[in-house]
Amino acid sequence: MRRVQLLDTETKQTFYDKLTFVYIELPKFQLAAEELATEADKWIYLLKYMPELQDIPAELQAETFTHAFEIARETALNEEERWQYEVSLKQARDAYATVESARIKAMEEGLQQGLEEGLQQGLQQGLEQGLEQGRRLEQEQIARAMLARGLAVALISELTGLPEDEINALPRD
Repeated sequence: MRRVQLLDTETKQTFYDKLTFVYIELPKFQLAAEELATEADKWIYLLKYMPELQDIPAELQAETFTHAFEIARETALNEEERWQYEVSLKQARDAYATVESARIKAMEEGLQQGLEEGLQQGLQQGLEQGLEQGRRLEQEQIARAMLARGLAVALISELTGLPEDEINALPRD
């Protein structure tokens, strides 16, 4: 592999370091699959031996290389095989789209149902809490009225159900 850049012949300085040509001489590449050390070595090996390879060597099991093998297999198909491949690919994509569409619809329906149930449950809880707060306010009003008439705190507690310490803490009019 050779890297070539433009050079000013007078100064011997690189003319433009952003432009580099890389030449790969496949016939001169002699590394065996077990000797591949860099990504560049693996790509050069793949380019040189792709027509001869039947299986993906262990050294080329990374996703980028397996994807390159899939593309090579697809381009090697004859017209009939390619047509069958395209039909099966379309069927697989259609099936995936159908399943995905059903999943999304089920998720949306479940979300809507959960929202409705949650809203109904929230309304019920809100109503119960509101009624409880109303009862509590009524008990406190009755207790304040009894206090204003001079009734004993123990008697007010017995009649309203409020604890004596809460009755004592009530603001007096």
